[in-house]
Amino acid sequence: MSRFVRFVLVLAVSASACTDQSPVGPQSSSGSGMPIVPPAPSGLSVSFVDLDGNLLISWSYESNSSGPGFIVERALEADGPWSTVRFTTANSIKDRIDDGLRHCYRVTVLRSTPSGAVCVVRPEKL
Repeated sequence: MSRFVRFVLVLAVSASACTDQSPVGPQSSSGSGMPIVPPAPSGLSVSFVDLDGNLLISWSYESNSSGPGFIVERALEADGPWSTVRFTTANSIKDRIDDGLRHCYRVTVLRSTPSGAVCVVRPEKL
């Protein structure tokens, strides 16, 4: 028996042994079979921490799940297009904005809808 035929035979036997099992995927506590969508972060705020344009972007997240990951995104307008600034497990990050520029931020929990956008404009130095 060739090596290829043995591989196919082993693969077929292995696959047939799994027919009574469902694939592992997002679990549902509602019994509906639909995956649970995590809530969006709330309380998004952006504040200047100094006169050099350094910002603190922070948010709240209430969930029973432990250790969610957050995707922080930035755009020039509140409706996008959005680009990823950072992935983090913390509830805040620092960023920097140049004189006279406007940046909008939003935060998404993995596999959820994004938070509302918050925009900030750095005033030009005098």
